Amino acid sequence: MENHDPQVLPMADVADRWVVRCDCGCGLLTQYASRDEAEDAAAQAREEAGPPTAREQAIEEVVEDDGERAPERI
Repeated sequence: MENHDPQVLPMADVADRWVVRCDCGCGLLTQYASRDEAEDAAAQAREEAGPPTAREQAIEEVVEDDGERAPERI
């Protein structure tokens, strides 16, 4: 996933807790007790995502050409 970029964020309502979250739509949202654990999990998630698929690349090219996301066809 090209926009797959997990972020490590402090929890707003709980002290000393960290969250790994990604906004690409993959659904990644996990809590950790330490920042080190969260950083390791985020790095692993980035590695596991691998390179973008051919479909993701084609969608990205259409977005770049049109300036907006093309509607999906069923």
